[in-house]
Amino acid sequence: MLDRITASLLSLAPAEQRVGAYERLLLDVIDGRLNLFVRSDEQEEAWRWVEPLIKHWAGDPQGPRLYACGTWGPSASSAMIARDGFCWDEEN
Repeated sequence: MLDRITASLLSLAPAEQRVGAYERLLLDVIDGRLNLFVRSDEQEEAWRWVEPLIKHWAGDPQGPRLYACGTWGPSASSAMIARDGFCWDEEN
Protein backbone atom coordinates (compact mmCIF):
# COMPACT_ATOMS: atom_id res chain seq x y z
CA MET A 1 0.00 0.00 0.00
CA LEU A 2 1.28 3.46 -0.90
CA ASP A 3 1.33 6.31 1.57
CA ARG A 4 0.17 9.76 0.53
CA ILE A 5 2.79 12.48 0.94
CA THR A 6 2.89 16.20 0.30
CA ALA A 7 5.71 17.25 -2.00
CA SER A 8 6.99 20.75 -2.59
CA LEU A 9 9.69 21.70 -5.05
CA LEU A 10 10.61 24.59 -2.80
CA SER A 11 11.57 22.18 -0.04
CA LEU A 12 14.09 20.32 -2.21
CA ALA A 13 16.82 22.89 -1.76
CA PRO A 14 17.56 25.56 0.81
CA ALA A 15 16.65 29.10 -0.27
CA GLU A 16 20.29 30.10 -0.75
CA GLN A 17 20.75 27.24 -3.26
CA ARG A 18 17.63 27.98 -5.36
CA VAL A 19 18.15 29.90 -8.57
CA GLY A 20 15.83 32.14 -10.55
CA ALA A 21 14.46 31.25 -13.98
CA TYR A 22 17.01 33.25 -15.98
CA GLU A 23 19.91 32.01 -13.91
CA ARG A 24 18.70 28.42 -14.44
CA LEU A 25 18.47 29.06 -18.19
CA LEU A 26 22.04 30.38 -18.31
CA LEU A 27 23.31 27.49 -16.21
CA ASP A 28 21.61 25.03 -18.60
CA VAL A 29 23.42 26.63 -21.56
CA ILE A 30 26.75 26.56 -19.76
CA ASP A 31 26.26 22.88 -18.86
CA GLY A 32 25.30 22.03 -22.45
CA ARG A 33 21.65 21.16 -21.73
CA LEU A 34 20.12 22.54 -24.90
CA ASN A 35 16.73 20.80 -24.80
CA LEU A 36 14.98 24.12 -24.05
CA PHE A 37 16.48 25.78 -27.12
CA VAL A 38 15.96 25.45 -30.86
CA ARG A 39 18.67 25.34 -33.48
CA SER A 40 18.87 28.21 -35.95
CA ASP A 41 17.66 26.02 -38.83
CA GLU A 42 14.58 25.04 -36.79
CA GLN A 43 13.86 28.68 -36.06
CA GLU A 44 14.27 29.68 -39.71
CA GLU A 45 11.94 26.88 -40.81
CA ALA A 46 9.30 27.98 -38.30
CA TRP A 47 9.46 31.55 -39.60
CA ARG A 48 9.23 30.26 -43.19
CA TRP A 49 5.63 29.21 -42.63
CA VAL A 50 4.68 31.82 -39.99
CA GLU A 51 5.74 34.91 -41.97
CA PRO A 52 3.19 34.42 -44.78
CA LEU A 53 0.44 34.28 -42.14
CA ILE A 54 1.63 37.48 -40.52
CA LYS A 55 1.84 39.21 -43.92
CA HIS A 56 -1.66 38.02 -44.83
CA TRP A 57 -3.12 39.28 -41.55
CA ALA A 58 -1.36 42.63 -42.00
CA GLY A 59 -3.17 43.08 -45.33
CA ASP A 60 -6.52 41.78 -44.07
CA PRO A 61 -8.69 44.52 -42.53
CA GLN A 62 -10.33 41.94 -40.21
CA GLY A 63 -7.04 40.39 -39.12
CA PRO A 64 -7.08 37.03 -37.34
CA ARG A 65 -10.60 35.83 -36.52
CA LEU A 66 -11.21 36.08 -32.81
CA TYR A 67 -13.21 33.51 -30.85
CA ALA A 68 -14.21 32.87 -27.27
CA CYS A 69 -11.90 30.93 -24.98
CA GLY A 70 -12.95 27.30 -24.60
CA THR A 71 -14.70 27.10 -27.96
CA TRP A 72 -13.60 25.14 -31.04
CA GLY A 73 -12.59 28.28 -32.91
CA PRO A 74 -14.18 30.90 -35.11
CA SER A 75 -17.18 29.94 -37.22
CA ALA A 76 -15.20 31.10 -40.27
CA SER A 77 -12.97 28.02 -39.88
CA SER A 78 -15.96 25.69 -40.25
CA ALA A 79 -17.18 27.61 -43.28
CA MET A 80 -13.71 27.54 -44.86
CA ILE A 81 -13.32 23.76 -44.78
CA ALA A 82 -17.02 23.15 -45.56
CA ARG A 83 -16.40 24.74 -48.99
CA ASP A 84 -14.27 21.67 -49.78
CA GLY A 85 -16.77 19.21 -48.32
CA PHE A 86 -15.05 18.68 -44.99
CA CYS A 87 -15.93 19.36 -41.35
CA TRP A 88 -14.15 19.21 -38.00
CA ASP A 89 -14.51 15.92 -36.11
CA GLU A 90 -16.26 17.78 -33.29
CA GLU A 91 -19.00 18.86 -35.70
CA ASN A 92 -19.94 15.31 -36.83
